[in-house]
Amino acid sequence: MQKTREVLSAVFRSWQRYHISLMIAALLIIWVVFIGLHDRGMILGYLATTIILLELTYRWRKIRYFFILLLASFVGSIFLSFLHEVVVSPLVRILLGAGALNSTGFHIFSDTVSLIIIFFGVMGVVIGVVGMAILVILRLVNLVNRDRTASST
Repeated sequence: MQKTREVLSAVFRSWQRYHISLMIAALLIIWVVFIGLHDRGMILGYLATTIILLELTYRWRKIRYFFILLLASFVGSIFLSFLHEVVVSPLVRILLGAGALNSTGFHIFSDTVSLIIIFFGVMGVVIGVVGMAILVILRLVNLVNRDRTASST
């Protein structure tokens, strides 16, 4: 019974931390909308993206997960750019005419794709590199400590 309470308490604390972090990220995003994407807005946008990605990677303990995040962010940004410039823009021009490229809907789509590439692409690469570096350092420290304890006994 006591173990069940401890597990439920841990789940509740984790759930609270998760929701508080996401509320902070949502508030930062709302603040960015009102400020605009100038100097402070870009910093707040990167901070909100970092909070979201850190919540997704909170329990990762393997280097390969961070490497996959790094690779997926990098390749995904290139693929999304390619898809926007080489596929969607010419397709809109062919199907709807040259005037459709100046429409509000296409500008909203274009800005959304650009923001996804700028924020999630860059921060995915940064968090992938930093996560891999931290885990490599922790593994090296554990190996050094394990060798010390094995040789001293």
